[in-house]
Amino acid sequence: MKKYVLILPVLMLGLIASFAHADDRALDSPMFLNPQSEATVEVENAGWGEMLEQKLPLSNRRYELQKQLAQDAMEEEGEEYGDDATSNIPEGGFHPGRAVLMSALIPGAGQLYSGAHIKSALFFALEIGLWVGAINYGLQGDDKDAEFKVFADENWNDAAYREYEFWLARWYNNRTNQINDVFLEDRNAWDSFNWQDQLAYLPSWFTHELPDDKTQQYYEMIGKYLQQFGIGWEDEWNNDQLPEVTDFTDPDQVNLWADVYFELTVVDTDDHWFKNNAHAEKYGDMRYDSNQLLDMRDNLFKLVMVNHVLSALDAGFTVVRNNRRLAEAQVGMDAKMIGGKLVSFTGLHFTW
Repeated sequence: MKKYVLILPVLMLGLIASFAHADDRALDSPMFLNPQSEATVEVENAGWGEMLEQKLPLSNRRYELQKQLAQDAMEEEGEEYGDDATSNIPEGGFHPGRAVLMSALIPGAGQLYSGAHIKSALFFALEIGLWVGAINYGLQGDDKDAEFKVFADENWNDAAYREYEFWLARWYNNRTNQINDVFLEDRNAWDSFNWQDQLAYLPSWFTHELPDDKTQQYYEMIGKYLQQFGIGWEDEWNNDQLPEVTDFTDPDQVNLWADVYFELTVVDTDDHWFKNNAHAEKYGDMRYDSNQLLDMRDNLFKLVMVNHVLSALDAGFTVVRNNRRLAEAQVGMDAKMIGGKLVSFTGLHFTW
């Protein structure tokens, strides 16, 4: 048994040596020969070609071994071997990354670069159309925005609202037999309170603090929360059912006017305002029109971004597809003088 154990490693070494020798001989055997076995191997790299300019019958494996040796030799000399940025781009092809970047910046530019002129025109025309539409809707929306603000300044009375708010702080809880505190100080003291403290003296439908400055929020509130701010519209405070007020700094006029208004809108109904206010309705329509136009502008700008992304993706795919076609098309016949003889051969030139 020990004898066989010793013989087995020897046999294995012999078989390995035999296969190695046979494999070396097989490199030149007909079954491993390239169709162009009598031709000089030609590569694009001039240095590589010089190193392999041998009239030898080449097998596939010998071809790969010599190629690797040539590559290692060139790398030792500091030369590049087909690994530069353009090595994967066939002759007549384009850079996919460059096309993507160009179309990401200007839709259609990458398509123009790669020769896809029709798609380039379509993407660029769409870009121009979207920008023109967005700017147009934006200008119209801004005009409507300015228009409804002018209308509000002319028809919504800030003083009327603030006086009625102060009147409710002093009288609402008494008039409705509420247990809450009644504000007993003057108007200056009231104005010095913060909104959370003021809410303790106001009815439940008062929920939003009106800014002192006429901001975008200011104009939104007076048209949106009409139970609270409806009193400010001229049709509301200057109604024929109410006593006339010529001076909102006159306590007597304001108290009489607010008392009647309170009876008509709070005691007798749950609406807290007349609800047939033409100015408030018109203002709401003007704000709606402005918001619709500005929303269209924003949507078109979103489509502009989508157009940039789609154009960039299409440019990249177009270049990759065209490069692949160019690479696949580089198949044909050639003839070269080798050793004084004209040798014809068919080959595949695939560099991408």
